[in-house]
Amino acid sequence: MANVRTILTLLDYTPTASEANANFPVANLEDYAHPFRPWKATQQGSLVNVTLDFGSGNTLSGLAADPGILINPVNFTSIKLQANSVTTNWTTPPWSQNVTIGKDRWSGRYKAFLRFADLSAVAVAYRYVNVQIQAVASADLLPYRIGMIAVGQIVEWSVNPSGEPERTRHDPVRVAEFPGGGRELSKIGEPAVILRYPRRLYSTPALNEQLDLLDLGLDRHFVIWDASIVGGSEAGYLVRRTDLMPLNQKFLSFHEGELLLREVT
Repeated sequence: MANVRTILTLLDYTPTASEANANFPVANLEDYAHPFRPWKATQQGSLVNVTLDFGSGNTLSGLAADPGILINPVNFTSIKLQANSVTTNWTTPPWSQNVTIGKDRWSGRYKAFLRFADLSAVAVAYRYVNVQIQAVASADLLPYRIGMIAVGQIVEWSVNPSGEPERTRHDPVRVAEFPGGGRELSKIGEPAVILRYPRRLYSTPALNEQLDLLDLGLDRHFVIWDASIVGGSEAGYLVRRTDLMPLNQKFLSFHEGELLLREVT
């Protein structure tokens, strides 16, 4: 089974964009608690650059030995993921990779979790990362938009789930029942994916890995991608824990428990 990949600590950056709707500024990309409070362009069908600045003296490879990125959710399917030491050249930058963004059929949203090393063997030793939206029609024919972009060090689980992971879609609705037998459903939010991972931990490193997730608390957001569940790069999620993550100790070095996560919407 392929390892579960996570980004537990999200890097700080300063975002800019070649264009932005005044009501949906590019600063929204770091508002992880509200991925549906997006950055929006003013149009669709023309090339747009969204650039992340990791700060003077920094490079992405210097901040993260094995960097990854989650772009979520979007309304386009074709980008170039790029990197450069300057922001004046996104036509022929030293690092550029074509990426197709797929639709997560569970949530109905377009998104991508990408490991830079899977795209290119060359380390991203540059200060700036650019998401270049290609000049094609958006999926919904509305102006381009990105809910949030999370970047950080990929950490792979040393011990994968002991059983099959569970993935469930939750549609938040308010139901009003009427005396005559009718009912009214009111949508009160975006659908969210619920992930459940049963785990058996036979070593101290594996236990500490689970306890590190416990240390994140119930309000910390992090990224998770699991190659064992159906889907490709679109199967990455921004999540938070939803309960106290029980762990039962069996004998001296065997722990059994589960990890229950909810997609942040």
